[in-house]
Amino acid sequence: MPPQPLTRITILLPFPTTLEQYFVVNDVVESLAKFSGGVTSSLESEPQFRGSWYDEEDEEIKGDLNLLLFSDAPLAVNSELISYLEELKLDCQYRLQEKIIWITLHNVDRIVEGDYQI
Repeated sequence: MPPQPLTRITILLPFPTTLEQYFVVNDVVESLAKFSGGVTSSLESEPQFRGSWYDEEDEEIKGDLNLLLFSDAPLAVNSELISYLEELKLDCQYRLQEKIIWITLHNVDRIVEGDYQI
């Protein structure tokens, strides 16, 4: 059986520390699940990912805690997907007061041999 072609959507959100931020994360998970069919995320109870970067202005290494979401959408990269993700990104940046929300897309092939045989 040939692999199933999918588009992996990866989103890094700041780790939620307030009730409002938890609501935003919940909204993103629900929206992405409805759009693509499902979502996998790191735990919201303990930060699982730490980001680090060099701030040229302060000449310091800075860091933050992140929540990782990913979804394997059963569609190719197209204008509908890009429009949806651009709107989602801007909404997250506004509601979370973040300068950047990192969203990436990757083509993946899922091995489906043996699915639903148990």
